[in-house]
Amino acid sequence: MTITMQNELTFTVCLFRGTNDVDSMVDFLQALGMGPVLFNEHDPDLTYVYAKGGVVALYENPDRGRPGRAELSFCTNDYNAAADLFESYDLNFERSEVGAPGVTVTDTNGQAIWVGQAVLDRTEAQKAANPVEIVALRHSLSVAGDSEFFEVLGFSLQQDGQVDWRVLSSEAPAGVIGLAPGNLMACSDGQAEVQIGFVTTEPLDQVAARLKTLGHHVGDVFHEADTPFFTVTDPDGVTAGVFAKHRP
Repeated sequence: MTITMQNELTFTVCLFRGTNDVDSMVDFLQALGMGPVLFNEHDPDLTYVYAKGGVVALYENPDRGRPGRAELSFCTNDYNAAADLFESYDLNFERSEVGAPGVTVTDTNGQAIWVGQAVLDRTEAQKAANPVEIVALRHSLSVAGDSEFFEVLGFSLQQDGQVDWRVLSSEAPAGVIGLAPGNLMACSDGQAEVQIGFVTTEPLDQVAARLKTLGHHVGDVFHEADTPFFTVTDPDGVTAGVFAKHRP
């Protein structure tokens, strides 16, 4: 599938993450190299932490939350234009103008993905020049089908990985989507869920040393891997991967 995107329409990965301690998670994400931190007037319970590519929206959720996973959504600079795009591809969608404006679109797995009006324009977020991009890691029942769906949003194949992993990104930093074959949890209903990972242009040894100094549990840096990485445990006790930026 070849998509010609409108230059003015952008989509950025936005992961909604329940946490037991928003302040500690903000500190953790800033230690990784992320920022700025913003709030949404439509929903004061959300705290947005921006990366160069992508954003994490944190909310207190100590009782019903599943901190190990996050809800996959996207920020856009024009949700009405996004709705028109979805309509042109015969995707099921529904506009919402109550509270936070946006569109809910149904993906190829039958799950709902929220596409909301951005709190901060992507170009403004990039002015912070932080080195991090957010990675949405998804086990998919149809990697090919998912790839086509995300291509509609401007994300195309960046690289194939081991065991059929696919890494999708956009021309302008907007976050990264990692797809691998496997069972998709709660595929029949509800919001699409993913695991959070991180990509950075900062030297991994430098990031790992900084996180260790701040008291986080950090694994060894694997430089010999196809994509060098290390793991780190966040304040909720969830382990995430931090990857070196792929150089094609």
